[in-house]
Formats: sequence, structure tokens, C-alpha cells
Amino acid sequence: MLLPKGSMVNLNMYSIMHSPWIDRPYDFIPERWAPSNPQLPLLKEMLIPFSHGKRSCLGMNLAKFSLRYVAANLVHYFDFELVGEPTFEFFVTLKPDELMMKFKERM
Repeated sequence: MLLPKGSMVNLNMYSIMHSPWIDRPYDFIPERWAPSNPQLPLLKEMLIPFSHGKRSCLGMNLAKFSLRYVAANLVHYFDFELVGEPTFEFFVTLKPDELMMKFKERM
């Protein structure tokens, strides 16, 4: 299918995350994102939390800043210790696959 130059394309985010093959789309199921879920690869492809382009989410920068703030506070107030050896997955970058850590509050 060819789209003429200047065509406007609208992405219906609601229908993406409510595809018929998604188990219980209205339920909060954290295990949905577990590596053992066979639907995980397709779910990752569909997830666009802030949208994309010039009409992306206004709160994206605030959300990303909040993540940095939380990470900085964790590093400031806790010591981290590896529990076992991590395994890694090679994709575009090196990504930890199994990374277990123990947190200990700094005194």
C-alpha cells in the first residue's frame, strides 16, 4: 500500500494494546512483562509509552527526569551488591538478562 505524499496517518493506541490475542487487557498483570510470557516479544514491539514525533507526550521529559532523580537517590542512599553472576543479552546494546542485586542502606 502506498500513501500519497502529505497523507496524515493516525495511530490508534487503544486498539493496539487491546488486540484480541492479549490476555485480559483491562487487568493489571505485572507478570505480563515477565520473560516467561510467550506474548512478551509482541508486547514489547507494541509499547510506545510516550508516543513518537512532534506530537509526543508532554510529560515525557518530566517522566525521564523523575527516573534519573529516583536512580540518583537510590545510588546516594543505598549500597548495591551483586547476587550471583549476571547473564547478558546482545541486541543493539549489551543488556542484562538475569541481574539480581541486594540493596543495603548506607549509614
